[in-house]
Order: sequence, then C-alpha cells, then structure tokens
Amino acid sequence: MSSLQAYTPPKHQAAPWYQIAPPKVPDPEKNYSPTTPLTIERYNDPSQQTPSRENAAPQSCIQMSPGYRLEDQSMLHLFPTGLGLPMRSEGAPRTSFYENEVPRPTMPLQPKLLKMINSISTKEELLAYVASYHMALDTINLVTCVYRLARMSSQVRTMDAKAWSSQLWNNAIFQLLLRTIHAHVLAAQLTLLQNEKIKGLDSRCVSNLVWSMIKLDMVSDPEGIGADLVHSCLPIVVHFSATCSSQGLANLLWGYSKMPMPPTPVMMHIVKEMTIRLSSPQAYDRFDAQALSNSTWALAHLRLRMTDLDAAAGSSGTTMRFLMGVASCATAMVATLETRIDHAFAQSSMTTSEKTFSCQAMVNIAWSIATLMGEECSMVPSIKSLFLAIRHESVVRLRATSNALDLQLPWVHKLQGGFNEQALSNTVYAYDKAKLLDDELLQWVFYMAALRLESGFPAFKRQELSTLLRAAERNPNAQPWRFLHSLKESFQRRQHGADGRGFLSEFETAEMDNALAMLRHHTEALAIVQFHQILAQQVYSANAEQGRLEQNLQLHLNPPTLDQENKENQDPIALLPDIRIAAVIVAVGPPSPASREMKR
Repeated sequence: MSSLQAYTPPKHQAAPWYQIAPPKVPDPEKNYSPTTPLTIERYNDPSQQTPSRENAAPQSCIQMSPGYRLEDQSMLHLFPTGLGLPMRSEGAPRTSFYENEVPRPTMPLQPKLLKMINSISTKEELLAYVASYHMALDTINLVTCVYRLARMSSQVRTMDAKAWSSQLWNNAIFQLLLRTIHAHVLAAQLTLLQNEKIKGLDSRCVSNLVWSMIKLDMVSDPEGIGADLVHSCLPIVVHFSATCSSQGLANLLWGYSKMPMPPTPVMMHIVKEMTIRLSSPQAYDRFDAQALSNSTWALAHLRLRMTDLDAAAGSSGTTMRFLMGVASCATAMVATLETRIDHAFAQSSMTTSEKTFSCQAMVNIAWSIATLMGEECSMVPSIKSLFLAIRHESVVRLRATSNALDLQLPWVHKLQGGFNEQALSNTVYAYDKAKLLDDELLQWVFYMAALRLESGFPAFKRQELSTLLRAAERNPNAQPWRFLHSLKESFQRRQHGADGRGFLSEFETAEMDNALAMLRHHTEALAIVQFHQILAQQVYSANAEQGRLEQNLQLHLNPPTLDQENKENQDPIALLPDIRIAAVIVAVGPPSPASREMKR
C-alpha cells in the first residue's frame, strides 16, 4: 500500500531511532484508539552532536531504527503485532518502521514490565494493564499476571470470594489472557515434538501457571479453558521435572491432587524425582517444611480416592520409599527446633520455630502419612521416629501456647500459625490412626481446645468436633472435662436451633449427646466424691471435738497430782541423757554378769 511505503531520511542526517519509555498503568477513564496523538521528538544528527545522558537510550528499552523517539508512556496498547510496534498516527511521516520487515526488540523491556505487574495490587488495575500491554508481554509475564490474580484471590474475604471469582471468570480480558497463554503452551509443545529447546518458558513459570489455575478454581469444568490449559502443560512439566525446584514440584503435586481427574502418572513421575532428591545428602537444603507437607498431602488425597499409587508409578514400593525419605528429612528438621516454654523466651522461640517448621506443616505431614500407612506407622522405624519427634515438639508448643493463654499474654493472639482448631483435630486423628496416641498429648490437645473456646476463637467445624468428641469418649483418662464443659457453654451461646446444635448432622448429634452424657456422669461422680470428702471431713472434725471434750472431762474428774504436773512440765532437754541410756539398753541389751564382775 502507498501509505506504508518506506521513508528514506535525508543523506545529511544519520538514521534516527526509536525509544519507548517504560510503560505505566493506563488511565481506565481514558479512551485509547489507533489515532491517539503521540508526542514525537526529533533528535539532531548523532554524528554531529552527542546526546545528553537524559536523551541517551537506556539498554533496558526497546530500540528500533529508523524513525523518531516516542514519549507517550501509555501507547503500548496500540501495538497490534505484540512486538512493541505502534500504529502510525495521523500526520506522522511514513518511515521504514512500518515496513513488513519488523526490527526485533531487545529483551530487557520484559523485566520492566514484570516489575510493573508486581506493583499492581487490585484485580481491576491488573486487567486494565493486560488490556493495554498483553501484546507486548512475553510468556513469563503473561503467566505472572495470572499468578498475581491467584495471589489476590487468597486475600479476598470468604463472603466476597464467590462474587470476586465470578467477575474474574466472566471478564473478557481474563479469557483473552488465558487463551494467549494457551497458544504459547501449544507452541512449546510443538517445539518439544521437534526435539528443540523450549524458549521463553521455564519450570518455575509452568509450576506457577498450574498452581494459579487450581487456586482460581479454573479446573472444576473439565471442558473449560482452565482444564485445557493445565492438561496442555503436562508434557512440559515432565520435560522440566529434572530442573524444577523442590517447592515447584510440591506445588504441582498439590495442584494436580485437587483436580476432578488428577493426572496420576505425571504425579508419580514427580514423586520419583522428589524421591531421588530426598535420598541425596543435600536433601535438608533442597526441601523445606512446606514442600514436604504439600507433597505428602497430595498423595494422601489420591489414596482417599482409592488410587493405586504404585500401579500408577509402574513400580512397587515407590510410595514407601518416598515417605521414608520425607520422614528422614522432616525428622532432621524438627530436631533442630529450639522451642522453649519459659515466658522470657516463649514468644521469640515460638516465632522462630513457626517460621522454620510450622504447626500446619507438622500436622499435615503426620496426617498424610497416617492416612497412607495407618497402623504401619508404628512398625517402620523411620516413620515412628518422625511421629515421636512431632509429638514432642507439639507438646512443647501446646504447653507454651496454653501458658500464654492462661496469662492472657498479647503476643499469643498475634502469633502467625500455631495450633488452631483444624490442627488440633488432625493431630488427634493422625496419632489415633497410627496407634501412637497417648494420654499426655491428648490431654494438652483438650486443654488447648478448651482455652480456645473460652478465649473466643472461631468454633470447631463439624468434622473437627466429631474427631475430638470420639477421642474424649474413648480416652477419659486424658481429662477432657474442661473441654466438654467449655464446648457445652459455647453451644448454649450460639444461635443454631433451639438447643444450639442445629448445624450438626444426626450422627454428629448422637456423638455430642454421648459426650455430654459422659460429662454429666463425670460431673455427678465428681459431686458424689466431693460430698463424701466433705462428709468425712465433718465426721473427722466432730470426732476430734468429741475427743477434746472427753479429755477435758477426764481432767476435770481426775485432776493430775503435783508430781505428774512437774514431770509433764519438765524440760525435755534434761531428759536427753536418760533417753540415750534407754536407747543403748534397747539396742545392746542389759549388761551381762561378766561385765558386772569386771567392773567390781
């Protein structure tokens, strides 16, 4: 077309160039169009005049030639080709910039775009940013946009989460973002089929993409774009599994396990890779508590779906080898914790231990392994050692937290993590299923549960409450009475039906009735014991009083003689020699006749 003919600059001028300034988030109130006027600045001949530092093109910007310097920072939405190329506005000179042969932009622009993406804090701003710049973003930045939206969704209040997600799913820009990423993933698959190296996509990007799709609940519809995108990533996940970080592999396992139809063969391929890493001497440095927790939790949920994990892995013993590696690594981590109970260091030590190995991670690992192995946990030495180490650390943290709640210390309410209602319930479930539950651990769990109920913490959920009630019924020696009494008062304060139990099922209501009946029997038995103690004390006091009266009566009827009074009032110290002589006579016996003769 004539409007796209190349522009040849005059011979006395050097070829000018373009520089696009770092983009900013566009104003949502401003309407952009291909005819939006651009501020154009023409440089003098660079061969005759050296540009100043302000006018010099930084290496982190896209540089093109020939043409002009474009100063409008909100014009990347005008790039129809995705390569950072503006459409020519009305009145602009025709240049070779609009030729079919497009110069390649330099990569340092992408870090600036990534920094801008990470600075956006709301869904609306991020979607507006994607609408303006999606054609200039590479694959990693496109995935980062989805990842940021997933992180934002976790900060939305529960009551607003459904509306927030619905608005996001129905947003046309978000759908465009997913389809653009899907196109990049399919291109990467084609690259794999051609045995070529994938460019513009790495293992962390794929891991974040899968995690984001699961977090945004985009895989619930098997025929939706989210499920297609996750399944399209499976060959790339297998390709990058050797170079993916341990946390990335754990996140993939966690995400796949929450899908309606999890890709079990790919998950077991990841498990094999993690088993190799757990068996290496660097396992302690390559894994953290969250990675161990997420991976074991994922396998436990597969087992709950009646999935044969070893059959999916293609070899027997794969799951056991993985769990033993997790147990060895986690035991070494727990052994390094230095949680203290004394008030002077409880807060600092609890905070440090929570950051190193959180209560949630400890409980999830124990719950997952108990779900996978059951009673075998107490038969495998490495697994049993892990359960004993977690038990010791759990008792220490429960005691420290209970003491802080008893003393009403403010730091315990600000502590991140800790034993909440779910952690208390899962601890009881895990150790009971592994046949390693003891009265001391259960007693501290009940005590912490009672304190949390009395302190106004969120109430237990149905399944959590059912687990604790069954444990209280089976283990009365663990002293669950304060917990049951606090639970009874909590039900009376809540407005769930006439009796405060309207949210429980029929089976759970029966468990609650049994627990309350046990509490009533215990209260009645305790009242009877206290009554007998008071009665015995009263009888003892009456007998003592009667004895004193009889003694006074005897003294009145038979007053003591003068010699008896002197003997009673005699100083006990003066009687010590006679006492010593009497003791010797008792111990040795009276002197023999031979000794008497010798003395004579």
